[in-house]
Amino acid sequence: MTMKNCVRWGIVGTGEIANKFARAVCSAEGAKAVAVASRRGETARAFADTYNIEHSFGSYEELAAFDGVDAVYIALPHRYHAPYTEMFLRAGKHVLCEKPIAVTARELERVQALAAEKQLFVMEAMWTRFLPVMAEIKRVIAAGTIGEVLEVSADFCYNNPDHSHHAFAGDGDGGSVLDVGIYGLNFALMFLGEDVEQVQAMARLENNADLNMNALLQFGGGAMARVSSALALEKPELGYIYGSKGCIRVPAFYGASEFDVVVEGKTTTHAAPFKGNGFEEEIEECCRCILAGKTQSDVMPPARSMVVLRLMDEIRKQLGITYPAK
Repeated sequence: MTMKNCVRWGIVGTGEIANKFARAVCSAEGAKAVAVASRRGETARAFADTYNIEHSFGSYEELAAFDGVDAVYIALPHRYHAPYTEMFLRAGKHVLCEKPIAVTARELERVQALAAEKQLFVMEAMWTRFLPVMAEIKRVIAAGTIGEVLEVSADFCYNNPDHSHHAFAGDGDGGSVLDVGIYGLNFALMFLGEDVEQVQAMARLENNADLNMNALLQFGGGAMARVSSALALEKPELGYIYGSKGCIRVPAFYGASEFDVVVEGKTTTHAAPFKGNGFEEEIEECCRCILAGKTQSDVMPPARSMVVLRLMDEIRKQLGITYPAK
């Protein structure tokens, strides 16, 4: 592999999700991790040694100034996603930013404008969109197996005992909707389209953050979706797609490798495994786009992220959650 057909990646952050990306990039086609940055030089160096990464930096600004990377993956707390995406775009780097790419639609508008100005690739890392299982589910639906899709439900709810985690923060980027509700909303839109006519939401709030939330979405044509998310409530993490003839059940829908089709009481299991830990497919999509000179992915363009962010803005508005600085 030469640099002419390989995207040189820098990793921004050294937390759990950054480690997952680093493991995946090692086996993703067209990708090579060459640099990592943290707020502490020793942390970055330890991370680099773990994954055989050549360069490490003790600040994100140093990585932005480094000419040896083509693109960066941003794996920081939510509130830093849009600001650091903008910083790296200004530095001439392509950006894959962990979800949510921004906290509000207003933030994403600024990111979109800057990416267009710089003619650089930018994408939200919604890995669920790239899982092979989603293409297989769409194939089953297109074949008419479950009939007309009428309803989707998605529950991503967990109980985190550590309330000091940034997801519980009520000052700019907390709440279950941003943390995991975004997956359920993406799941619903994948199979019902993006023509959402009405949203109704309710939640249990604490410190300007939703601890658990339920939203009902009405789509053009009459189809509906129910999405629930939680930081402090555990529920089975299931996705369902209900049709006029049967349904599809997707365990751990946000990172699934198989699903069940239930028609007339008979269950058939379909397997569609991902390559490694599930991040490889989205990394390879970014590399294909960047190497082809594209500024956005057809699968997950910024406009698609915008639809979800506007839904989350509306949900928070209904719940009375405000992020005045965003």
